[in-house]
Amino acid sequence: MIDDEAGVVEMIQDHFSLRGYEVFTALDGQEGIEVCCEVKPDVILLDLKMKVMDGDKAVPFLREIVPTAKIFVISAYQDEITQKRIAGLAIDAYFEKPLTMLSIENKMYCSASHFKGSRSVINEPV
Repeated sequence: MIDDEAGVVEMIQDHFSLRGYEVFTALDGQEGIEVCCEVKPDVILLDLKMKVMDGDKAVPFLREIVPTAKIFVISAYQDEITQKRIAGLAIDAYFEKPLTMLSIENKMYCSASHFKGSRSVINEPV
């Protein structure tokens, strides 16, 4: 989980940890890249707009580090500029805030069916 909002990170980390997933967190894109280099997660959930490095700038690096990971981007912005920012990204899904844990879980399982038996998720600030 990569997000610069600590409360969102904690909420997502708690939710997935209670369900048996190993969750790693980072508070910006650069830190998320460093964590991914060490962990090689199956799923990466990250915010689009963050301090230090935005999600759209981090995605190409994350995709290179973990090419098979499912990458889900989150944003509170639903404008045309945001749509253009995510249009060319190699991501598997996009979520608009506010988030529900059910929507995240459903999207993970629908787009990443081979993760059903997996227990590795990286949480990025949302």
